Amino acid sequence: MSVRQMTPTELAERLLLLSALEKRVAAMKAETQAELKATVPPGTTLKPSLGPGEQLGTVSFTLSNLRASVADMDAWAAWAEKNYPQNVSMVLVVADWLTEKALALSTKAGRPVGPGGELDPPGITLRPTAPYVSARPKPEAMPALWAQIRDRLPELTEAGE
Repeated sequence: MSVRQMTPTELAERLLLLSALEKRVAAMKAETQAELKATVPPGTTLKPSLGPGEQLGTVSFTLSNLRASVADMDAWAAWAEKNYPQNVSMVLVVADWLTEKALALSTKAGRPVGPGGELDPPGITLRPTAPYVSARPKPEAMPALWAQIRDRLPELTEAGE
């Protein structure tokens, strides 16, 4: 960062420019990964360098692995109940739409409210959320943002070095 303190407007401008850069870099990274996958087989590790003795890091295209998941919960539960009954229990489930409606109404009212407007149903609480900063560059502003990014890239990416 520069020695002088940035104004809120300058910080907001910088955040928009960095957000635009982040989106572009993410798209370019995905495109490059797809191209690399098309040119090398899984299991390949590359070690790019700037020259002899200046290795930059490694890039690996890993081999496929297996990951288990339950594709049919009813079949799995029936099998588990038959073979491991001591480890199976019935669970009371509230319909998602009912909970979502109660939460939406509670958020709007600022206090717990049931899905039918009932006040103070047990089990629902409200907590303040943490404030956050978001940056949403306008799509039509991207050419202007890119011009600024190109002109100010060293300044934007300075990390206190």
